[in-house]
Amino acid sequence: MPKYADADYLILYDQEFDHYVEVKIRYHVLGNYRLEKIPFRKFAFAYTMKNNYSRNTFYLTRWEDGKIGFIDLSKDPDRVDEMVARHDRGWEKDLYAFYDISRFQIITYWP
Repeated sequence: MPKYADADYLILYDQEFDHYVEVKIRYHVLGNYRLEKIPFRKFAFAYTMKNNYSRNTFYLTRWEDGKIGFIDLSKDPDRVDEMVARHDRGWEKDLYAFYDISRFQIITYWP
């Protein structure tokens, strides 16, 4: 994938394009926050891929306690809001999609 793509990985199945995956590591334990914050442009990308090209985009995250979960990013977020989150890049407010953690499927527990 290009360096600044809206998904981290393109997944192949039987040597054919199947879906995209966005991967994050969160430095807090699962359950510390009720909502997971994702840049809105990632939701917009997933929505476009699903509705225009029938391709899924999944958001896969690993929390600090080793738990791993995922959600289909093309699903409507629970909330959309502006906030400042990237002070290191000098950005002003940016738009984010928030997904309730209860909607994530937990697929494994990492020791």
